[in-house]
Amino acid sequence: MLKSAIREPQDVWRGRWVTKHDGSKIVINILSRFDPTTRVETGLFRYELWEDNMISRTEVEDYHIRHYEPAEIEKLLEQHNLKIIGKWQAEPHSRIKASDDADVILYECVKN
Repeated sequence: MLKSAIREPQDVWRGRWVTKHDGSKIVINILSRFDPTTRVETGLFRYELWEDNMISRTEVEDYHIRHYEPAEIEKLLEQHNLKIIGKWQAEPHSRIKASDDADVILYECVKN
């Protein structure tokens, strides 16, 4: 697994915002941590809606992502009766085939 697939920096809040058409903002704060033993990345997301310089709404999300090596995930897919019909680079709207050394691979499968 390539280190670049893990969110950096770890254990540091970071964020960004998006300005909506009405001038309000959605502020996104992210805190993530990666456990190299379990290969699980845990992330805390906090979404805030800012209207007239005040936070009018807050939502939070806690997620867990397990990172796999290509051979490992391919074996799991096979065990679950899934046939890989494509491996793609994880770029928005990309149909570029991914190699096994890509940072992130999207698998396209069909049920056997």
